[in-house]
Amino acid sequence: VNPAIRRSIFFPAGVYLVSETIVIPTYATLIGEGPDNTVIQMANTGDSTLRPYVARTGDSLQQTGANIGLNGATLPQQIGISDININTNSTRITALRLVRYQHFKLFNCFITGGWNFSLVEDAECGVWLQSIGNATTTTDFRMHNTSITGFSNGIFCQDPVTDTRISFSKLSVCYRGINSYPSNYG
Repeated sequence: VNPAIRRSIFFPAGVYLVSETIVIPTYATLIGEGPDNTVIQMANTGDSTLRPYVARTGDSLQQTGANIGLNGATLPQQIGISDININTNSTRITALRLVRYQHFKLFNCFITGGWNFSLVEDAECGVWLQSIGNATTTTDFRMHNTSITGFSNGIFCQDPVTDTRISFSKLSVCYRGINSYPSNYG
């Protein structure tokens, strides 16, 4: 499989229950029919430790986390999500974890979590942007016309993350709207 081939994955209107974290590969775009119509929702099985994210970035070999880019893999790049509601199904987990990416676009989406004012602060995030050290450049995150609701951290930036642009978007019912922390959090 050629990792440089662009792929668009279309989700017609409906609710898509997922029982495992979705690994979004490099050069992929997930497209729905609007966040009111297309919902990707984590199945609520009671144990969020097994599935700590609804979706996350992966490299061309589908490696995630600290393994991204090893074994000659292409880093996550040119990735997009548009017109989709990513929903944790009231489970207190992170919706999107984006690691070592270059050029990620999040347009016209709802990111919905399970945090509320009665719960104490915790580590789940609507969108988690991370480099995992200085080995690679994590850059160019674009969020436009997107709503993030119900997380301890609406947007969490960890390690060096550059060129982050947010426009016409809303963060609500979050303990912290935008949080940046330089250490090994979560």
